[in-house]
Amino acid sequence: MDPAPTSSSSSRSPPDRIQLSRADAINYLVSDAFREALKELPAGVERSRRLSIVAEALFEDSSRSKSLGSLNHAIQFARDALEELPSGHGDIPGVADRLIFFAQTKAVFAAGMESTSGYIDAVQVAVNATQSGRAHDNFVQRLGWAYWARFELSKSDEDLEATITHITTKAHVLDHVLPNSNLVLGLALHARFTRGKNVDDLNEAIKLLETALKDPEAGGANRHVFLMHLVQYSLEGTRHGDAVAGLSRLVANAKLALPDLPNGEKKDYVEDLVSKSETTLELIQQRPTLNSIFETLGDLNLNEESGPAPIGKTYVPAELYSICPVGKDLIRTLELLPGKDDDEIVCNLATTELNDDTQFEALSYTWGDPDKVTEIIIGQYKCQVTVNLSRALRHLRLPNKPRILWADAVCINQRDTTEKTQQVAMMGDIYLAASQVLTWIGEPSTDSKSVPNEVDKHQGSPQEPEKVEWYTDNDITLMRQFFTNEQNFDDWPVVGALSILALLARNAHLNTLPFFQDPRYPDFNIGIYPSELWQKSSKTLVALLESPYWSRVWIVQEMVLGRRVLIHYGRHVLPLQLFIDAEKSMREHYHGCCYEHCAADPNNKWSYLYGILKNLSTIRYISRMRVSRRMSDKLALFDTMLGGVDFRKATDPRDQVYGLLGLVSEHTEGDLLRPDYSLPVSKVYSRACCKIMQNSKNLRLLSYADRQSSVDTLPSWCHDFDASSPFNPNPYYWDFFNACNGEKFSAELRHNAELLVVGYQLDVITDITEPRTPESLSVASLSRWIDDSLKLVLKKCAAREGAYLNDPQIHVEEAFARTVIGDTITCSDGSTRRAVVDDIELFYRWDEWVRGNIPAHTRDWAARQCPPAFHEISKSFLDRTQSRKLFITKDGRVGTGVATVFGQEKQVLVGDHVFLLQGSNVPVILRPLMPKLGEEAPADPSVTVATSSAPGYAFVGTAYIHGIMDGEACPSDGLFSTIALGQYTKPSPAINGLMRDALRMSLILGHGSAQSSLGQTPYAPSFQASDDKAQPEKGKDTTINAEAFLFPDGRLWDESFKRIPPHRVFLNRLYQNMPTTEEGWQELEEEMETKLRKDQEGRRTEGETPDNFALE
Repeated sequence: MDPAPTSSSSSRSPPDRIQLSRADAINYLVSDAFREALKELPAGVERSRRLSIVAEALFEDSSRSKSLGSLNHAIQFARDALEELPSGHGDIPGVADRLIFFAQTKAVFAAGMESTSGYIDAVQVAVNATQSGRAHDNFVQRLGWAYWARFELSKSDEDLEATITHITTKAHVLDHVLPNSNLVLGLALHARFTRGKNVDDLNEAIKLLETALKDPEAGGANRHVFLMHLVQYSLEGTRHGDAVAGLSRLVANAKLALPDLPNGEKKDYVEDLVSKSETTLELIQQRPTLNSIFETLGDLNLNEESGPAPIGKTYVPAELYSICPVGKDLIRTLELLPGKDDDEIVCNLATTELNDDTQFEALSYTWGDPDKVTEIIIGQYKCQVTVNLSRALRHLRLPNKPRILWADAVCINQRDTTEKTQQVAMMGDIYLAASQVLTWIGEPSTDSKSVPNEVDKHQGSPQEPEKVEWYTDNDITLMRQFFTNEQNFDDWPVVGALSILALLARNAHLNTLPFFQDPRYPDFNIGIYPSELWQKSSKTLVALLESPYWSRVWIVQEMVLGRRVLIHYGRHVLPLQLFIDAEKSMREHYHGCCYEHCAADPNNKWSYLYGILKNLSTIRYISRMRVSRRMSDKLALFDTMLGGVDFRKATDPRDQVYGLLGLVSEHTEGDLLRPDYSLPVSKVYSRACCKIMQNSKNLRLLSYADRQSSVDTLPSWCHDFDASSPFNPNPYYWDFFNACNGEKFSAELRHNAELLVVGYQLDVITDITEPRTPESLSVASLSRWIDDSLKLVLKKCAAREGAYLNDPQIHVEEAFARTVIGDTITCSDGSTRRAVVDDIELFYRWDEWVRGNIPAHTRDWAARQCPPAFHEISKSFLDRTQSRKLFITKDGRVGTGVATVFGQEKQVLVGDHVFLLQGSNVPVILRPLMPKLGEEAPADPSVTVATSSAPGYAFVGTAYIHGIMDGEACPSDGLFSTIALGQYTKPSPAINGLMRDALRMSLILGHGSAQSSLGQTPYAPSFQASDDKAQPEKGKDTTINAEAFLFPDGRLWDESFKRIPPHRVFLNRLYQNMPTTEEGWQELEEEMETKLRKDQEGRRTEGETPDNFALE
């Protein structure tokens, strides 16, 4: 039946109310039909209010559904509502504020240039709509912040200048918004300073922050962040201008910041900065006395290597040690008496026999700042220990019974070199005998807690909360509570961080971690849009895994030897096995079953988690050592002493060797590896290196001595155990070559730190190229190096029809390609293989692709994605040639050897000799040394006294030389002879701490280039030239900033400490045989100027801008 017709009156009556679903309602609100219906409303205030209601509804929907579409519509409706209002209407400020809030929400949750630009447009609309008044002024200020937000995304000069221009021309004239406007302007000016190095920008930034932050309300909830910026900018300011004024300003601003900084590492850092700055101010004021000290010391060689390392202000009375003697199989133990909360720490010290029946727990911790100490009671004596040790004892103290501990700082008399030597040799046995090892990481930072704990009046540490033991059934219950409502936990970010480890240790799939699931938002991918829970928990995990504790050299033997290792982090206790299992599980899942939705997308949160857990490399190394020790009581000496070099740190550099001896105690019976803190660092390291070579029966350790050492007195052949891992370690893969046929080996240490080896001189270097600069420089630099190197090889090595070494089966271009990739290929899975013919063709194709697809002056080009076919050849070339030179020998061989763009002594030079050494799989480069006359050998049973004189050489580095790597040039045994590897003849500088400071103050500071230092100050020496010839001008584009190189952390000394041109000090440190007279220096400087000018003119002719220069 057809419906009955309706009358006109019935059409005007209200229709029946229709029930719509939420989704249908939202769809209707954003439809064209609804917009047409709104047009029927009277324009102006009424329509504006209806539009505002719709905007609020759409915004509420976006909050519930996480719909970006609803949020975009809410912004548009709010903008339309604002435009409907007549000028000066009272609703304008409120509507404008909601528009800005909606746009800001989008900029936060869909961060990007588009959303941030939309936020700027919204604020600009609000500024235009309000025209004047307090709301208008507030919007003007917020517009400045919006410009700054866009700059932080784009990092473009245009957005930076827009920020500065807006605030200086608009917001700066509004007095009541000045505090917060000055804050963002200060940040912007500092950003401009970092780009243009205009010191006026830096000084103005500091002044603005100073002015703004004097208002206690400035910065709001982020006030502590701006205060840290002020301190950091003030520290930078000490490197520019008057040192006294800069330091005074730094101290004042740091003290301004301290009351508002939360307790934690940052506050500790600022307190330490104040202390050091005040001390430096006193030193500057006492400079006449320091100059007098320097003159009095003269050339005395007060060697800071001698004697035990400083132990700061730790103090235990000598009489307490005397009544508790130690010796062979005797140690001291510390009885920690029971106590609660803020009770003072009371202990007893006792002598204990070290045997299987001894019951004690060994403490593993970092000393922390040796000058920050606090008081504890041992026996009847008041003693001083580091704050970190005090916190560990307070945390480990039991409430109702004593605890027997061993802690090195107290149980060993650190001021007694003999005792320290004897007890350190026993530390492996100590940790083996301990019932368990108690590891103290420290307290979590303050920002890892949502509710601050009460602080005790003695130590500044929180009262002891209930302990949580992980990797038990109890932690499963705890995690369930945590992921239900994390706010029930005062330290919920810590619980979140440890939950990540605990779940991974239990072999959980990555996409099942509760951080990336939330039943409240089943359709919302939290893995892409991180929650606050994930952000703070992952940040806390980073803090835990980057704790200084993990970099201690001593933790290796402490964790490897410990029967049971418990890690204490605040109130949380975790077994070492949890960390081991978590690291293993993360690797297996990330590269295995979870790869498709995790590792395949480098931008998701699982990949971020994998990046965090890479910090567990220390744990992985320790885990391998524990497994090796369980399989065999003996560990390989080479792998033990050289493993984990990326993370090992030690207060005393000797401990880089002594801290691992507990793992290889069977090798310490002789004198070479016996701990002895009376020895200088150079002797400890040279003895250890010789022992490692003798134990492994090869000279592989020489490849670790390719780089310059940080110890001036270290022999040229000796590995520097205290240096961080080399930039390009061992580029010539040892196991693939056998340049010296046979298994014969010999290495003996002489009394003067010379190493006696057996070798054969094969060739002499006649030609070299410039160093291959880092790939962060332009493609033009790389192409020029390849072209110059290949041109040299074709000229010097090509025989008839391009044959290499007169071998028609090897073309010289093939020899060149194999040389620059070290005849090996690094595969995509990390393994290495020998190169094949196809790799040679691929190298030249890759070179052609780079030149044709990347602009010549592009920097950081190596980070660009090249075709997958070139990945392996690109990495192999860059690794094998990084900081290397190509050279040609007298007999027409081509090779690569050590060099550096930073100008260290250890670099291949013309005249260096090519040697084959018995026990070395690769050839080495040696430099002849002048014989030393009248040298007498002291009595030392650990070293050899030669009965005949052996020719002396300095070790320069290992090398790849094509055509001899597989023994083709190895002679018969009868042609080998004994040679001595020694030290460079260049005198080592004075290294006593006081003398070094005096030298730096009086000789180097205050100059940055030759132009500013040659005769430009009253403190420079007067030159007595033999004629009236003017000093050559030094172009600004060729000067070296010696100060930045020598003082990367900046200087804090007075400008008046200027004596001689620092570029001469700089060059004298980098090169041998520098001039000793003024005339000689002037002649060298003229030669340098001529060479640089010709080089630059040549490059300008080719249309290039030089990236760097090198001196031969």
